[in-house]
Amino acid sequence: MRASVPGRRQFRPLHLNCLLLLLTLIWGGNFSVVKFVLSEIPPHGFNVLRLVIASGLFLAVMKMTDVGLPRRSDLLGLLGLALTGHVFYQLCFVSGLARTSASNSALIIGSGPIAVTLLAVAVGQERVTFWHWAGTILSLGGVCLIVGLPETTEGGALVGDLLTVCAVLFWTLYTVGSRVLLAYLSPMAVTGYSFILGTLIYVPFGVADLVRLDWSSVSIAAWSAVAYSGVFALFVSYLIWSIGVQQ
Repeated sequence: MRASVPGRRQFRPLHLNCLLLLLTLIWGGNFSVVKFVLSEIPPHGFNVLRLVIASGLFLAVMKMTDVGLPRRSDLLGLLGLALTGHVFYQLCFVSGLARTSASNSALIIGSGPIAVTLLAVAVGQERVTFWHWAGTILSLGGVCLIVGLPETTEGGALVGDLLTVCAVLFWTLYTVGSRVLLAYLSPMAVTGYSFILGTLIYVPFGVADLVRLDWSSVSIAAWSAVAYSGVFALFVSYLIWSIGVQQ
């Protein structure tokens, strides 16, 4: 049993809560940002662009902070995280958001903590108290208050909502699964290596979109939104999420 995690920094509760609040604000605004970009860049092409941006940042920071190479015994776990959290989740998330409204997508994704709690309890990772359940339900109620109730879903919108539900399920598997590696690896190592691996697997899904894209028609605002989503909604937010899960 390892007594400590290499490169692990223990945040004070107040500081960690501030980080998680920042994460909530970034992801909350990201739905509208992505919806805007998808009017100019096809879904999977957009995802490849922002995944590559985030992967480049992970590579740079991991090199600067001397994050060591993963052990062979960790590769299978990292591959599982790459597939669930960075490939299947991203495929379902962006495909769902392209077919439904930003408010519907935000409301469904907002139910993620309930799914994570249920799976964590089922696999014996956590014992959930009354206050955990109260906080989770209050959180979902807050999403409903801010976003509103789901809009009428017909045709493609219903398909989009179902894809978003699948995204929640994959994110739940990623979150609960990551706790195994986060028990002895740093958030940067777990998130960085799984993210880069996931990006390499995801790229082929977006090649056709990028080949067909009329690059000259993409506005500066759209490029700015791609950069924002890659830097903040992926690189910064995924790292904060891993820190929160570990602590």
